[in-house]
Amino acid sequence: MPEDATASGHGGVEVDATDPDVLFSVLADARRRCVLYCLHTYDTPMSLPDIADEVACWERNTDLSEVSPEVVKRIYMSLYHTHVPLLVDAGIVTYDQDSDCLTLRPAFEHVEPHLQAIDESL
Repeated sequence: MPEDATASGHGGVEVDATDPDVLFSVLADARRRCVLYCLHTYDTPMSLPDIADEVACWERNTDLSEVSPEVVKRIYMSLYHTHVPLLVDAGIVTYDQDSDCLTLRPAFEHVEPHLQAIDESL
């Protein structure tokens, strides 16, 4: 198994970032793809509030000035409670709650080719 390709998921179950089921699960959601795209494009670490801003702009195809703070907050909460935990459990990112920042892990190399293949959707 590649170095740093596994992570402890919920209940201590090992999750393999090279497993196609894990990869497809991670990439199945547009918000998760956008998070990974942001982290890869803007380099890491990146704050979750900044990522929420980027997702809000991308989903609405507009500038941040055109997105209400309530929308950004809902996106932030969705990322925090749903999408970031899945990415962490898959071993693709780390999340530091103290700094509210995400960082790509080496296992991202297994996701990157698939993300590039669907890059047009972002």
